[in-house]
Amino acid sequence: MCLLIGYDGASYRSQLLDKRKSIVPVASFVLYFGTKRRWCRHRSIKECVNVPKDLDAYVNDYKIHVIEVAWLTDEQLAKFKSDFGIVANFFVQKRKNQLYRPDDSREIQHIDAVLKMLSVVTGDKEYESLLYVDQKNKEVRNMCEVAQNLIREGKELAKIEDAKNLLDILSDEEISKRICLPIEKVRELREEVMAEQ
Repeated sequence: MCLLIGYDGASYRSQLLDKRKSIVPVASFVLYFGTKRRWCRHRSIKECVNVPKDLDAYVNDYKIHVIEVAWLTDEQLAKFKSDFGIVANFFVQKRKNQLYRPDDSREIQHIDAVLKMLSVVTGDKEYESLLYVDQKNKEVRNMCEVAQNLIREGKELAKIEDAKNLLDILSDEEISKRICLPIEKVRELREEVMAEQ
């Protein structure tokens, strides 16, 4: 809450220092992305400060506006026409089903920003890593492709881990056949593991 008050105050102060003829109102919102439980923090100064009754009329109350993204209704989601609608839908679906795989086919206009945001907000670096993987091939266009690429990347990582576990017991050719990994990749892994030792 204090940070939000500070941002708003700094914005008004900046306008005053710029000697603007008319001050533009500042409206701040907190975007809450929690999927397990609803916002449970205070939403106003008077909720978190013990104000004596005789001073209540003199103490300004400062309210914050919280948008609980994962708790938006279908009607509210339908109003978003930008990439934020895709992001919001992701969190709503994630709240309803923690095992949700993105299935939104709407085209993402700002893929870099969306994947970086998902990476930061979810704490899952896999979303951002798709930016670097896909530069070699093609850029993802929607959340369906994001999900497919995450699955594909996960399978590739699993194959690599399996190959590393077999290096001590099987030949490169046997590993390649067993887990369907190109022989060149198996040889690369062997060289990496030997260099680490």
